[in-house]
Amino acid sequence: MHGAGGYGTQCGLVEGALMFIGVIGKTRGLSNEKVVQACYAFAQQFENRFGSLLCRELRPQGFHPDNPPHLCEGLTREAIEFDIVYITDLIKEKIGLT
Repeated sequence: MHGAGGYGTQCGLVEGALMFIGVIGKTRGLSNEKVVQACYAFAQQFENRFGSLLCRELRPQGFHPDNPPHLCEGLTREAIEFDIVYITDLIKEKIGLT
């Protein structure tokens, strides 16, 4: 999602996980309140781990044609691992799936 199309706002690594939390939570019967709590906790933990939710802060050089490809590759790998752990724990603890 490239920080809202390169605008530099919320990182796609955050947005994607939040959307997935909402979808999996609702399809498995989690109340709106529980989904909101899970999203809040995810955002808080992501920010604590990576220092921000904003693309412009996680990728301060922005999006320029002369940037090397895969500029966020290391961050992407770490964030995906973080997302997987958070969502797996959510599924086990709040949704009750194994």
